[in-house]
Amino acid sequence: MPWQLIGLVEERIPALPEPVRLERIDLVLTLIGAAPADRAQQYLTGATPLTDEETFLVDLVTMSAAMLSAPTP
Repeated sequence: MPWQLIGLVEERIPALPEPVRLERIDLVLTLIGAAPADRAQQYLTGATPLTDEETFLVDLVTMSAAMLSAPTP
């Protein structure tokens, strides 16, 4: 399953040079894994998140898409 997801993402950003494309995918997957874990930690410690769940998830998707589609450095 993870490799299928990576393949689907990679198909949508083919114009990037391969090293940049692969690194961006790795960074996005790190963000997608770390952000919900950080959110869960906030709940466990009793901290109040800055946004509600729907806003958090929509923003995570928006940020991920922006990371993948940013111009090549």
